[in-house]
Amino acid sequence: MRFSRRTLLKRAPLLAGAALPVALAGLPVNAMEFGLVPNSDVDQTELFQSAINKAAADGRALVLPGGNFRLRGLDLPAGLVLKGVRGATKLIGMEPGPLLSGKGAGAILVRDMTLAGTGGASEDRRSGLISLTDCPDIVLSGLTVTG
Repeated sequence: MRFSRRTLLKRAPLLAGAALPVALAGLPVNAMEFGLVPNSDVDQTELFQSAINKAAADGRALVLPGGNFRLRGLDLPAGLVLKGVRGATKLIGMEPGPLLSGKGAGAILVRDMTLAGTGGASEDRRSGLISLTDCPDIVLSGLTVTG
């Protein structure tokens, strides 16, 4: 079948639509698209966990705006890229124990945020705010840890 320029231009929107999911794979996603609200006093663990799971599964970075996010523990999935705003994004633990944990998950990048603990010890007294077991290729960059 032979295509003229006119035929190609008519079909271009269909071709672009087919490539859209591939093009989106590299674009970051804003955490607020998942309903996360900076500086809220409510526990946002479930929304946050859903957001990081979806972003990692889609191969997209999850970008957090500045502000405080109150959380219990989060499980980091393989392939997660989590980016905050250095000096402005703060994940605040609501209970003792790890705020970020992963087991057997690799290729994780967490950068440019503050992790704030409760200041209390976890039950086993060995775990800190970050607990990673058998997790290759981890990059933690630009983090401030308090509590």
